[in-house]
Amino acid sequence: MAEAVVVVLLAVAVYLFVSLTIAFIRALFSDRKQRKENFKHAFFAFFLEILNPFNWF
Repeated sequence: MAEAVVVVLLAVAVYLFVSLTIAFIRALFSDRKQRKENFKHAFFAFFLEILNPFNWF
């Protein structure tokens, strides 16, 4: 049971890192005035996908 929890937490941590990396790259190539907003939009769009149960299967 504990091993499964560790695997799930590790998967979420990796997915968080990937989402942060993608959002950072997208914000880096956007206009200076819109970088923060583009980062937020990209991060939440990618990270919230993990909460969609249809993506788990």
